[in-house]
Amino acid sequence: MEKPEILMLGPMPSVEREIDPLFTVHKVWLAKDRDKLMQEVAQRVRAIVTYSTTGYAVNAEFLARFPKVEMAANIGVGYESIDMEAARARQLVVTNTPGSNKVDVAELAMAMVLAVGRDMAVGDAHVRAGKWPKGRAPTVHRVSGQTMGILGLGHIGVELARIAAAFGMKVLYHNRRRRDDVPYEYAPTLVDLAKASDYLVLAAPGGPDTAKMVNRQVLEALGPEGVLVNVGRGTLVDEEVLLDLLESRGIKGAALDVFAREPHMSERFYRLDNVLLQPHRGGDTFEALAGQGRLVADNLRSYFEGKPVPSRVE
Repeated sequence: MEKPEILMLGPMPSVEREIDPLFTVHKVWLAKDRDKLMQEVAQRVRAIVTYSTTGYAVNAEFLARFPKVEMAANIGVGYESIDMEAARARQLVVTNTPGSNKVDVAELAMAMVLAVGRDMAVGDAHVRAGKWPKGRAPTVHRVSGQTMGILGLGHIGVELARIAAAFGMKVLYHNRRRRDDVPYEYAPTLVDLAKASDYLVLAAPGGPDTAKMVNRQVLEALGPEGVLVNVGRGTLVDEEVLLDLLESRGIKGAALDVFAREPHMSERFYRLDNVLLQPHRGGDTFEALAGQGRLVADNLRSYFEGKPVPSRVE
């Protein structure tokens, strides 16, 4: 039996290891002429494997090039690079990988809260600059007892809430809807959440529905003693406003793993001493990547065997 042909839009070794033995995988990034490759396989590929930073938008125009495609398998929880309206119009099965990196992203979020809250970068610089014999680094507040507000209480948000509570933090959250299965206090609006938070952590998905929802009103509600932590998507935040408030100390600081135009960002970030920057590595652990690879393969295998897929996006 011939293997189904798959078009993979970006490199992801953990996924490739799982799907290479099962399918004929056309890897766009390896082609000298990418457009030529896609044209050559356009009438044969039946599924597309993608993720948010491949540089390709799987929209109506893109899908029109591949009339036999039946499925789009997204690596990662956020699937904003897939136009769901266009996918539904084509009756595509769309899948993602929820839960596979929840522990890993939550770990990084908590690590960034601790790093910023305890001024660890400042302490490191103080020691390296030989300043310790001349005096102590600035005293800080403990993190325990402070309030963490979480935007997006999904897989990652729930895991982060569990970790934060273990550190003695009070946890609040704002979601599209209140959850009855968690013990945490619900904030009816994002502004309410920001006002009540010492640390406002973003764990919501990207896409047009959430673009720049963390705006000036939200950040000003967070205030000069508040810290923004983003492990969701950079598009959640109005970055120009964030930069203005970081520079003016309108908020205390930020810890950012994601950016609006990553891997590129404003050079204004580099000049700030009250922001911790990470290269979108929340889910970049061996364990999370292996889990994603298995789930992508399971989704594809199940679909082509005529079985229900494990993580279909409805």
